[in-house]
Amino acid sequence: MTNMLSMYRRQPRHGKVTVLGVPVDVGKAGKGCARAPQSLREHGLVARLEAAGFAVEDAGDVEVPTEAGSTMRDEDSHLKHGAEIAAMARRAAKKVEDTILDDRQILCLGGDHAMSIGTIAGASAALKGDLGVIWIDAHSDIHTHETTTSGNVHGMPAAAMMGIGHPSLTQLIEGGAKVHPKNVVFVGLKDMDAAEVETIERLGVTAITMMDIAADGLRPVFKAIDDLRSRVGNIWVSQDVDAIDGNDAPGTCMATPGGLTYREVTSIARYVGTTCPVVGLDIAELVPRLDMNNKTTDLVFELIAAYFGAEESWYTRYMDEFGGV
Repeated sequence: MTNMLSMYRRQPRHGKVTVLGVPVDVGKAGKGCARAPQSLREHGLVARLEAAGFAVEDAGDVEVPTEAGSTMRDEDSHLKHGAEIAAMARRAAKKVEDTILDDRQILCLGGDHAMSIGTIAGASAALKGDLGVIWIDAHSDIHTHETTTSGNVHGMPAAAMMGIGHPSLTQLIEGGAKVHPKNVVFVGLKDMDAAEVETIERLGVTAITMMDIAADGLRPVFKAIDDLRSRVGNIWVSQDVDAIDGNDAPGTCMATPGGLTYREVTSIARYVGTTCPVVGLDIAELVPRLDMNNKTTDLVFELIAAYFGAEESWYTRYMDEFGGV
């Protein structure tokens, strides 16, 4: 395992980051995350990333479906807003593919987690499938149209990226799995049902639950990341805000106790950003109206910089303001 002291010697691994908003909000029942991309920008996203050492390009937002313009449930797929979400995902995939081919890292701002159906498909297309995914979430999001009881697509993106589910979600760009199950690592799982557990076990996906972390700390997380890095040349991180304990990140529709603490999630981000070739990052399920004193927003800024190999935190802001300790 990497020497942990070296985690604190930090500078951007790549330096060129494109920001893409994916403000989709129809993949779930609770609303509010469509506002997140604009809210992060209003709170100084670009300036804070530039201060952390990145050359930032803001590519604006992908066109997304709205509640007013959508049908509720597709008769053929039983997915809520399935056709509109699939069209949005194709647009996002194209943006991500083009950005990676232009030799830039990409930050994708959700929006609900349905966004990742498109973002990961685009990354896989650009990289010819040489891609591993670290999925940090309280939920596995591995339902399909056959196992879902709600029809909400934000519970299906992990299944779709592994080629499982309705063809409208699995055949973006081209058919089949975008990421092989052996190249997926789930971190922070705690809220799942029996069907999801069965699917994870059947596929052989590496899944590190909050019970694993409670028993063994972050060692199994770091080991899984090391193993993944040895198999693939590129890493995509999909960070759902609800993976984080509600005390540390209240700004999400599913803020609950028992998730990753501030120390745990920032340590994971620091480890990934220092050791892995990260090509892209999703930030999903941030709901600004539920945040308290920008607590979640500030943590998201810190995580973004850390996953890309830099630092943006209270400490760096203190140093910038006062010039030293």
